[in-house]
Amino acid sequence: MRITVTFAAPPGSAYSRLAPTLYNKTRVLQFEEDDSPATIYTDVYPLFHGGRGPNGQVYPGLRYTDGCGHSRRYTAAVAINGHNTYNNAVWLDPGPQHDPGKLVWAQAQELLDKGWDIENHSDLHTAGNPSPAQQIADLDMLIASRLQGYQPSVLVVPTNFGGYPTAAFAAGYIGVSSASQSDGLPFVDAYTNNRVLLRTLPAPGTPFVYRRYSADANNEETAQSLLNRLKRVTDDLLAPGESTSDVYLQRVFAHTINFNVLSEWMNYTQTAAQDRLWVTTLREFEEYRRVSSQVVKTESLTGNTLTINLDYSRVNPGTRFQSLTWLVDSPGTITEVRVTGADSSSFNPATKQVNVYRSLVQQGPPLPVQLTAFTARRESAGVRLDWRTASELNAKQFEVQRSADGRSFTSVGTVPSAGTSSSPRTYAYLDASVPPATNWYYRLLQIDNDGTRAYGPVVQVAAGAALAAQVRVAPNPAHAGDGLTATVDNCEGKTLLLQLLDATGRVVLAQPSKPTVAQHQVTLALPGGIGAGVYTLRVVGAGLPLQTHVMLTR
Repeated sequence: MRITVTFAAPPGSAYSRLAPTLYNKTRVLQFEEDDSPATIYTDVYPLFHGGRGPNGQVYPGLRYTDGCGHSRRYTAAVAINGHNTYNNAVWLDPGPQHDPGKLVWAQAQELLDKGWDIENHSDLHTAGNPSPAQQIADLDMLIASRLQGYQPSVLVVPTNFGGYPTAAFAAGYIGVSSASQSDGLPFVDAYTNNRVLLRTLPAPGTPFVYRRYSADANNEETAQSLLNRLKRVTDDLLAPGESTSDVYLQRVFAHTINFNVLSEWMNYTQTAAQDRLWVTTLREFEEYRRVSSQVVKTESLTGNTLTINLDYSRVNPGTRFQSLTWLVDSPGTITEVRVTGADSSSFNPATKQVNVYRSLVQQGPPLPVQLTAFTARRESAGVRLDWRTASELNAKQFEVQRSADGRSFTSVGTVPSAGTSSSPRTYAYLDASVPPATNWYYRLLQIDNDGTRAYGPVVQVAAGAALAAQVRVAPNPAHAGDGLTATVDNCEGKTLLLQLLDATGRVVLAQPSKPTVAQHQVTLALPGGIGAGVYTLRVVGAGLPLQTHVMLTR
């Protein structure tokens, strides 16, 4: 990208510097709702973006300016879950099993298209089984398959379960937020609920967890009491700082919130802010910090022209928000600003502020390869990786990559792709060289025939995990008329009962088994007429809750 600044006459000096936030705002507010509530679309979206609210009234939307005379709408985020643990239904799938209090995918896609964010809140919202790393990866793949390949970059920790923050950063996430955390990571604003001074945040790329302020009503708290409490949050955020240039941040979340309280609080906040406030998502905020540290700037002043060259080659692939705000320091009068290599730009001649806009907000078509499963497990011969695709388009190969720390990956092998296929495909790879007494992280790099490259989610294999009991089914999806072959690992000598449950939790098949080897295969003859859909295969007697999901097709 190039920014060319022209002055009325050669200035004595001129140079540029990055603003601490996009639009050079001194206050930042983030709002999100947890657990996939429909109210993010029916209540928050029309109030922030503009539209018809739940009371039938049409709202104009809430706005601030970009510092250059253009209005910008408030944006927010929603943290979603994947599967309902009671019946294994997908929370956001429409249909007879959909909870009307939950969001649906079409609404989530509209939010994304308007610059809002969808955050990962774990697939099952459980502490484990599967592991946090697997639950993050499972929901990542579900979201990608439903939302045109979208890849979340922010995790909201379910409850305060341990392991999730570490797993998220290992998977390449840019931000993690929670009411508390037990992973031993730095915890910003731990348990104080106060605003955060921007310059005290850890450097971009350093794993840490953001504390959040709860806008859920306390026990028997009245609407007026909640409103007063939220107004105090606003007052604290907007209060003077140590200096006029200090930037402060506050994060607020709710599972749902009274619309009248939300409306009054937001209108109060907008009025009090007097255009000092950037209302955005954690992803956009953190990506601004990250991009600011990754873009390489070179500039030169020749005569009356300041030329600013911006090299974006170090910016992480998949960075959704790449916009930056630059401030030109010079005594000269600027007559023109031209920008090439950006989606658009804006300029304020009085403040000498230049906004350059680049983003991936408009999502493209589905990914050439739709990855629907990726797992890793220890075996006596090494670590076995299994993955499945729903479809492929001009795919060349998968590169299997391994890491000891979840950040620096090296290639350990490649597996050819099917090329172009509209039917499910399964793949496997055995990493026989991995030491057994070490934690390892794995990911896939998918390479197309045209050279396009895309990374999949990261999964973790813990040291000593070879002894863990587990069950798996292959192929999966399976044809209902062919029966199932299940493999039960590390349960030799135990008396087991394998149960297949339908989406309502009804047991449709029960078969006893007593494994004699570490990898015991069981053939399950399915009842005639069994319908297509997602089923749960549960193993009773393994000493721990042991189950996996099975897709049956007709």
